[in-house]
Amino acid sequence: MGSEPDNEGIQLLAAVVERELTFQDSRKASLENRGNNVITTSGGLVALLFALAALVTQANGYQPPGEAVVIVLLALLLFVAAAVLGLLTNAVRNYARANADQLQRTVEGSWRVLTARGALRMIVDSNLDVLRYAQRQNRGKAQLLRWAILAEVTAVALLAAAVGVILTHALH
Repeated sequence: MGSEPDNEGIQLLAAVVERELTFQDSRKASLENRGNNVITTSGGLVALLFALAALVTQANGYQPPGEAVVIVLLALLLFVAAAVLGLLTNAVRNYARANADQLQRTVEGSWRVLTARGALRMIVDSNLDVLRYAQRQNRGKAQLLRWAILAEVTAVALLAAAVGVILTHALH
């Protein structure tokens, strides 16, 4: 039970940790890409919203119903919130990597007695620390992205509601 794993076991564990580190790097890039997509779509929809508002209010002194204006303003705020959350998804964060100073001290202090097994164990330990940190950072990015998408979807729903209010008002 308490015995040390053999070299093959440590190598298998090292491969799993390496694969998970690669996955977390890919996940980080994917989250940031989706955050950029939220920024782009929110920005485009806000520009369209302003163009539509200018077009509608320009027509013969048209005054949209007050509730439609309130709904559109709420949608605008949510689009801005979505864009800000998308930006925060892409905010520069320090991702942990192996500590060069610590590795140098280890090499200088024990290079004559360090076995391949001992070195592999140290590498796995270091990579596990990096992996835990990357997972934590990516969970934070994923949460920001979820909030950004929720804000954007809600804003689109509000715009649809505002259009419904305007059309209902126009028909009566």
